[in-house]
Amino acid sequence: MASLNSLPIELILDIAKRLPSGDAKSLSCASKLIREKVARLLFTTLSITCPLESGKGLDEHVGKYGNLISRVNLHLSLQPNFNNKTQEGDPIPSIWGTPPLETVKKIVMGKILPHVGTLSVKFDPLQFDPVGPWDGDIWWGDSSDLGGIYICLDPEDDDKIMHQEQTIIWRAQYTEFFKCIAPNQNITKFTISNLLPRDSSAWETPEWKEFLGRLKDVNISMFGADNGAGWHANTVDGFGEFVHSLPDKFMKFAENVEHLSLEANPEGLLGSHPENWSVQLPLSMENLPKLFSLSLKNVMVGDELLEFLKSHNDTLHDFEVHDCMCDEDNVTWAKLWETMREENAALLRVHIEQSKTPPLEYTFGQDGYRTPEEVENVRKKLAEDKSLVVWRYVIVDDKYGNPMDVEDVNLRRVKEGDDQTEYRRLLELLEERNKSMLSEH
Repeated sequence: MASLNSLPIELILDIAKRLPSGDAKSLSCASKLIREKVARLLFTTLSITCPLESGKGLDEHVGKYGNLISRVNLHLSLQPNFNNKTQEGDPIPSIWGTPPLETVKKIVMGKILPHVGTLSVKFDPLQFDPVGPWDGDIWWGDSSDLGGIYICLDPEDDDKIMHQEQTIIWRAQYTEFFKCIAPNQNITKFTISNLLPRDSSAWETPEWKEFLGRLKDVNISMFGADNGAGWHANTVDGFGEFVHSLPDKFMKFAENVEHLSLEANPEGLLGSHPENWSVQLPLSMENLPKLFSLSLKNVMVGDELLEFLKSHNDTLHDFEVHDCMCDEDNVTWAKLWETMREENAALLRVHIEQSKTPPLEYTFGQDGYRTPEEVENVRKKLAEDKSLVVWRYVIVDDKYGNPMDVEDVNLRRVKEGDDQTEYRRLLELLEERNKSMLSEH
């Protein structure tokens, strides 16, 4: 044990960082000295699931490790109206617990744990799946018993928003969270997972706008769902209207953000395209003037993205795309890479990632199918040259709103090589640009 204790603290911390959390905890038990060193890693993140039934364990944890905590993760499960006769003025249960637990509220508001600069909130992505009184708006049957895409069927004006927040429990709890976090002076990194496509009256307050103005790093993943029969969230007007409002309600005030990550749900496509159900990315040319890094996932590359990239040509240094797609009749991958090569003078890094290779052939339900020679030849080239990419092309179903891979276009674009050529030209330019910067220093 003496040999472990004699190791430099930097080395012990580096070892602990590389271990799974369980192994790191075991390492901390090796000695009191090592526990003191590793504790700063083990207890930097506080995760809370709300509503809480009791705050006793939380109070003890905060009292013991509060000085080490720098990140807070919240998992919020909003509640339906179990009593369908809820009226304005009726008591609504708090998202923090019943009765409301003051410790959680103080953490979110920044009144305690002053070292917390990172806060993540995840709204339960499955909470609207069960049938329950969610007050979805539909034209048949009992709308209040449906969730899913029906929670955002129609656009809302300010009066409707206020009425919903006074009578619908989940809407009140949704706004309660935003009202609580708005005064927090310490948060600079903010992550919202499963952002629900409904506006909040809290977003109209000066405190919320000032909160956005303090942020440096913002990560947003959007809500998505279907109606049980195939229609996706992007086929309802309320969803599109909400996303359309984000530049003015959210991005406009995030004027100091340097990193933005935006992720669309597979059941709620974002990005313009020539078919029905096109919902533009919430990226306006005049917003995010200090943006240094942009990461996109599950989105359609459209004209609004090209315009946004061109408008940030002097600030954007880093660009990532994860599982994104193009419609050949709108914007091609070649056009994206060409635009960035010609317009984005500050760009230093581009990264693409695909969770799976886009398909080159359609084989579903074809008994005795044999792979064509041209497909085999392309796959052989891909195996020989790992730098080659199968660029994903889709069309959007004009009824259900879901993207559908276009195998023959994927194959043809690989064979023609325009997308790959423009991508390589961009990478070569970035390589030269980085070398030039190194030589200057």
